[in-house]
Amino acid sequence: MPRNIDSVYNEIWSDQRPEKRLLRTCVLFQEVHDMLSHRIRKEFSNASSVEIKIKVARRLYLMDTAVQNLLNKAANI
Repeated sequence: MPRNIDSVYNEIWSDQRPEKRLLRTCVLFQEVHDMLSHRIRKEFSNASSVEIKIKVARRLYLMDTAVQNLLNKAANI
């Protein structure tokens, strides 16, 4: 029975040291953050750096209402 890509990926990373897995997680997060920032800057070219950070955080934590509430407060400062 052929293995699927997820099982192969999980097998490879389960053999890695925790430090390497953590580093990979940080790299992936930074890449997602950078892609979102780029896309938002293109869409909102006049937005300040603070507005960009808030918009990125909104998309990263879209389903977390507590974070969304904090971002609403931050946007009104």
